[in-house]
Amino acid sequence: MRQRTVPFMILFAALLPLASGSLFADANADTAKAVQAALVEKLGGDAGNIQVAFYDGKAVLSGKVTEDWTQELAKEVALYVAGVTKVENQVEAAKERKIGTGKMAAETVDAGLEADVKNALSKEIGTHSGDVEIETCDGVVSLRGKLPDAARHELAMKTAAGVKGVKKVIDLLTVAG
Repeated sequence: MRQRTVPFMILFAALLPLASGSLFADANADTAKAVQAALVEKLGGDAGNIQVAFYDGKAVLSGKVTEDWTQELAKEVALYVAGVTKVENQVEAAKERKIGTGKMAAETVDAGLEADVKNALSKEIGTHSGDVEIETCDGVVSLRGKLPDAARHELAMKTAAGVKGVKKVIDLLTVAG
């Protein structure tokens, strides 16, 4: 009996890395698909042009989109997906702002809008606003982080949308529990 067990164990040991590699590859493919779905859901059809590769916690985004804000906020959306810890954003935007074409002025406006949203959130949801990361581009604001309850989530979304200059709010918030 022992003689039959040894060859089986050797065969099992030889096949195990192949099987686990396949499972790992499937998990990577599933995460890449989840990132792609989240990009389209949160950013709209323009994000459908973004290709996603995923391996070992890192999502690599590539492709061409039309809007600058789609390119800029793609990283935030990818980080929203479970399992993604790092993002390399190689996406190019057709309407990307360049130095000398108002990029510095637009970045200043974005930073001001980001500060306005942060201040408004601080007034409305208090210390929990520190758990919310805010990114802005061309008047589009993303809110990412974890809030303790649905009421604060709804208030954060409503507050951000009410800030002067905000065109759209992308909800990347999660609720604890």
